[in-house]
Amino acid sequence: MEMERRQYFRIDTLVGVKLTSIDHYSELNSAYDAEYGVPPSLFLFNENQALRQELLSECQKLSSATTGITKCIKIMSRRLDLVSKTLQLIDRSYPILDWQEVSMSEGGVSILYARPLKIDQKIHITIGLPDPNADRRLACPQAERWVCCFATVARCVPEISGLYHIGLNFEMVPEQDNQILAQFILYIQSAHLRREREKYSV
Repeated sequence: MEMERRQYFRIDTLVGVKLTSIDHYSELNSAYDAEYGVPPSLFLFNENQALRQELLSECQKLSSATTGITKCIKIMSRRLDLVSKTLQLIDRSYPILDWQEVSMSEGGVSILYARPLKIDQKIHITIGLPDPNADRRLACPQAERWVCCFATVARCVPEISGLYHIGLNFEMVPEQDNQILAQFILYIQSAHLRREREKYSV
């Protein structure tokens, strides 16, 4: 049943990825450890963005009688967003991402990679998720949320281009990161279905 759910939520979309080959990992390891090239501020970035989403969600529940409170919450949300984006700009230790179109689900991702990887190779993967409403034609996308987790290589197929098509199965995804991933995939899928309905309703 779980596999069916993940296949149902598989999408093709633009994300930024960074892979790090590792020898092993266990439940004692955190995907946000500095040894994997993850800066401490990246976790803070995600916490900021999560708080911002909670504020906006609460804002939608308020009635028109609380206009002042609503306005205050929206200002706080914009400030949190500004803090998060400033962190990315000033912290030079943030991962350098390879932005590409991928096939992704809550269970894994298929990407193009410059070199072959062995089947069952253990990987640390950092994924930058862009603002789903941003202009996809931008030359330098910016990560709106981040996902860090471990993965195992399930497939490695050479392409005519000289690159390799790598299939990765996610493992030990932190709970908050799993929620970020699920929300992003659901939003992209919902937007696609909405565009399809609008196309056929014309």
